[in-house]
Amino acid sequence: MASTHGTSMVKTVFDANTGQLLGARMVGAEVNELFQGFVVAMGLETPEEELMHTVFPHPTLSEMMHESVFDSYGRAIHILEPGPMTITVRELAAGDEACWRDLWRSYCEFYETDMPAAITDETWRRLLNPGESAMFSLVALGDGGAVVGFVNCVLHLNTWTEKPVCYLEDLFVDPTVRNQGAGRALIEAVRERGQADGEHRGWHRIYWRTRNDNTTARILYDKVADGTDWVTYEISL
Repeated sequence: MASTHGTSMVKTVFDANTGQLLGARMVGAEVNELFQGFVVAMGLETPEEELMHTVFPHPTLSEMMHESVFDSYGRAIHILEPGPMTITVRELAAGDEACWRDLWRSYCEFYETDMPAAITDETWRRLLNPGESAMFSLVALGDGGAVVGFVNCVLHLNTWTEKPVCYLEDLFVDPTVRNQGAGRALIEAVRERGQADGEHRGWHRIYWRTRNDNTTARILYDKVADGTDWVTYEISL
């Protein structure tokens, strides 16, 4: 809308795990006017969240940068997109092992953790063991029934309430289908499970933690939960 020179294209590339701007590819008339914006953003290590909240005048060429940032996460404003993915959530099943392990591997890589195979095997066994009532896992299914995400939780006692507390320990969604509702659906499914737990008359609360620089996930978390001022300390044994 800001140019009469025909079709142009701007593709913005982010690290799917960290949200870091890696670069851009631009084709079309006057795209050289956009170079400095990407150079400045990369030099300042601007995360995608800040770029999304930056105001760009409309209609202008600079708006192409803004639009491409949103499009990288499936949230373009002026592009007609196909309908949203249909997400369903169910209990983890034995047949999900290959998909769960692939997602688990990517999750561990995101947190730069070299998880020993024995721990992965034991975690998988516990999550499927009906005798391990304190641990459970839910998976999100996308179109066609493919497993696109998981959440692993641990129920435990708490000294400030007679009800159990749920630690949402692991949450991961395939980066190729993010921003289509899978993460939110998994969190909501955990919430519904806690509200429906008749054995304990419901849970007291659900809580989780994430890395401070996990800006992509925190956009969702800030919408579905309350952040706290508590600081975590750890002693490794």
